Amino acid sequence: MHRLKTQEDYLKGIRSLAGQIYSLDYSAEVASTYAPTVMYMAACMITNVLFVRKKNHSWYSNNRLLFITWSCLYDTVMEVNVMETKNVILELRTKRGLSQDELAEKIMVTRQAVSRWENGETVPNTDTLKLLSKVFDVSINTLLGQPRRLICQCCGMPLEDEIIGHDRDGAMNESYCKWCYADGMYTYSNMDDLIDVAVKHMMTDEFSEEQAREYMKDLLPKLDYWKRYDELSDGGQFDEFKHQLIKEINDLHIEGLPKVEKLNALVGQYVNLAYPLPSGETVKFLDDKKTYLGNQLECEFGGDRYFGVLAGMDFILVSTYDASGENPELVVYKKR
Repeated sequence: MHRLKTQEDYLKGIRSLAGQIYSLDYSAEVASTYAPTVMYMAACMITNVLFVRKKNHSWYSNNRLLFITWSCLYDTVMEVNVMETKNVILELRTKRGLSQDELAEKIMVTRQAVSRWENGETVPNTDTLKLLSKVFDVSINTLLGQPRRLICQCCGMPLEDEIIGHDRDGAMNESYCKWCYADGMYTYSNMDDLIDVAVKHMMTDEFSEEQAREYMKDLLPKLDYWKRYDELSDGGQFDEFKHQLIKEINDLHIEGLPKVEKLNALVGQYVNLAYPLPSGETVKFLDDKKTYLGNQLECEFGGDRYFGVLAGMDFILVSTYDASGENPELVVYKKR
């Protein structure tokens, strides 16, 4: 596969690739399931990287071309077929095996109201959309047929429902990803700290560390969180919480564990290891959907084992594992 030479060629190539998928009569919801793979394929094409199917969203942070790719694909989807709210509600309700009466009871409306939505006679009001969002665990943007292109207003990551952050009451906050906003708390108060974390995931043979830093330094000040930082920040409360966690972890004096100096936001599904029990069974301690604070550190004694440190409001967990995350062993699980 030859490499495209200009951004214009690149955009044309993406539109062509997207068209091969979206020209079929898919609903927007079904079509959107293909979008991450198409975006990744396109990024591989433009950067001459071998395409390997991945199980997470790591390709979003490879380089700035992906942002262009995602924008282009999104526009293509919007041009072709946006799923109407009536169809979204009907499909989500059916998938969950709920009758109209059962859904109505969950969100405190009449069955007739649900029927009118699904017939396209009316659309739920804002308060009801929030309730539906909680019941179905999807964003209001999804319920409305994805009319908006959602981007994390802290780090710039394109947002899909499964990586959107949540408020304290469990409602989705469509302005932020899980890594930047969790349970009503902003996880970054320092732009340089966020850039340090992001750059590690952005570097490729085609996109150097210096380029990644320059890109993030240009992008972040344009995002709403950083423009309104004085208004949105919590006055340093979250930083104080992190410093307290770091102190408690270091006070454990675990042999071989280097001094912990930083804790980053980590989503449960990516760090929820299964620890073996003497019975031969395994146990997991985290919620895949929640965001925690943690870090990975090399063992002071060398070798191929790493320390993983994770913490939440009510616990501290320290483990060791191989470089690939395999063969985990629990070192400490301590209630706070």
